Amino acid sequence: MVSITLTANKTSVKAGQTVKLTGRTKGLKISTALVLQHRMAGKWTNLNAATKAKKGSSYSLQAKLSKGTHVLRIAAVNGSGKVYSSTVTVKVS
Repeated sequence: MVSITLTANKTSVKAGQTVKLTGRTKGLKISTALVLQHRMAGKWTNLNAATKAKKGSSYSLQAKLSKGTHVLRIAAVNGSGKVYSSTVTVKVS
């Protein structure tokens, strides 16, 4: 079974501050591309934040988000299709 976890170090930040996102993958190859996405107007779109699964199946990335409430997830593509993490919500004031 393939899965991705996602945790944000902060769920509320001020504009301009960085949010660190970390997690683990299961069943994905090392160096699989992981892309940060957010839901906007009911659709998921890619943000300019990406990383790769590392040895030990961990990953981390940082993002600066605009003001508002962001519902985020990590997306990856493997041999059997797309895989998504659960979501986290970050509020930016």
